[in-house]
Amino acid sequence: MTKVKMKIGFENGFYMKREGKGGGLAMLWRREVNPEIKSYSRRHIDTVRSDYKGAITTKFLKQQPLDVGWAAPPPDTHNINVDGATSEGGKLSSVGVVIHDCRGMMVVARSKLLDALYDVETAEALALESGILLASKLMIHQVIIESESLAVVQAVNSRSFHGTIGPIIQGALSLLNQFGSWKAPHLKRDYNKVAHELAQYAKKSATTQAWIEAEPSMFHSLLALDRSKC
Repeated sequence: MTKVKMKIGFENGFYMKREGKGGGLAMLWRREVNPEIKSYSRRHIDTVRSDYKGAITTKFLKQQPLDVGWAAPPPDTHNINVDGATSEGGKLSSVGVVIHDCRGMMVVARSKLLDALYDVETAEALALESGILLASKLMIHQVIIESESLAVVQAVNSRSFHGTIGPIIQGALSLLNQFGSWKAPHLKRDYNKVAHELAQYAKKSATTQAWIEAEPSMFHSLLALDRSKC
């Protein structure tokens, strides 16, 4: 009787082979030089295959970077969270800035109305500049500046002065050269809520306000949420 062989691949690990008509399935380990061939039931092989693929998936997931969100800065460093807001209704653009210390405590918050209606990218760049200026006035020299605008973050880190935001980025970097150390990571909007709400508040109220150490009551719950992560 002619033998019929059937192989089923399982990536770089196990594979199966059927020998003979109606014969059992044999499972082999591909990396062995002289693999030992054993007979197993189909149910057993399906279970091993599922466990193997599950282990590979778990390993892959563990290697992915964790989405940790907002976190307080290291000792002697301050977080500067910034956000820009604009609208299609003809209202002036605005920016929001909040600075935290290493304990997660708010040092200062600012809700600023700008002098014109800007596009989104320009408003975000002006928010970054406002945050740096505020830190400089407070004699803070080791900072982590967090923005949800990927374009602005990339421009700062690559020292790119192209496009409409080029001059703003150049000015921001000139200021940062006076700091002892700085980083500018990208932060998702979900973790930048205080700065976002500050920018929205300036746009809606058409005013510029600042709070030093005393937390604005309308943002107390959001600030408390940030502190809870410290």
